[in-house]
Amino acid sequence: MPKPSDSDDNKISRSAFLKALLGLTMAGVTGKFLYDRYNTLARMPVRLLGPSMDFGHMVRDGSLKLDSNTPVSKKVKVLIIGGGIAGLSAGWWLKREGVEDFMLLELEAKPGGNSSSGENKVSAYPRGAHYIPLANAESTYVRMLFQELGIIESIDAGGMATYNDLYLCHDPEERLFKDGSFQEGLVPNRGLRPEEKAEIERFFKVIIDYRNK
Repeated sequence: MPKPSDSDDNKISRSAFLKALLGLTMAGVTGKFLYDRYNTLARMPVRLLGPSMDFGHMVRDGSLKLDSNTPVSKKVKVLIIGGGIAGLSAGWWLKREGVEDFMLLELEAKPGGNSSSGENKVSAYPRGAHYIPLANAESTYVRMLFQELGIIESIDAGGMATYNDLYLCHDPEERLFKDGSFQEGLVPNRGLRPEEKAEIERFFKVIIDYRNK
């Protein structure tokens, strides 16, 4: 009986090859399915909001169609461009000081900018990622606004403010949704390459050095 050579040991039958190929194909398909399924489950049902650039381009190009009742021009004493927190605060102060002849222009359908909010069946929610720290005694105008909005309920003789608990945020100030879960802070702390992590550390070290000068 002839002895099998080393080359015979390395041979594989056609049926064995096809079975192995089918197994690899199925493993690849299954892996791809599970990967896509995980990403689908991890994806949050969110909608990205941003400035309505189309309206801005229409204003720039002169192609925005105005209602027939809209005046072509109007003269006002004060014109506020933008209805974000800065523009709204300016309008609040003018109104408070008795200035009525002003107009606030806003690109979006609703004012607010980063301070805008929405509401669903569960609760109201902020759309911006900005939170205001508790106003100290030196923040005169902020406290004044907070009192009018009902955020500050009272201020005692010593300057200590009592806040409405409904407006206080007791959760972490900033969180980042990454890779299917939340992490504290806005700077990614996982899934980074070593050089990326080192670069972020160098950046914050430079900032600390500048603060200490």
